[in-house]
Amino acid sequence: MEFSDKELQTIEELASLFFSLKDIAIVLEKDPDEFAALINLEEGLPYSMYKKGWIASEIEIRKSLLESATNGSSPAQEMILEINKNNKNA
Repeated sequence: MEFSDKELQTIEELASLFFSLKDIAIVLEKDPDEFAALINLEEGLPYSMYKKGWIASEIEIRKSLLESATNGSSPAQEMILEINKNNKNA
């Protein structure tokens, strides 16, 4: 499956908005099952762009969550502790 530079940018952008693989495939006019299989291989440029977009947004969410936790939000503190715990076991 081939992707233009514009399509790779679209993958990154939509992944950063947490769209499903199926939704991204539909926007790209690609077969959803083939696209999902390609991304699930966890290799190649389409996968890298997908992860880059997803991680970029996850970074912003975690920064916001950490700020809320630092400002005394108990739910945010619990979430940060859970993220920390999960990452220690990864």
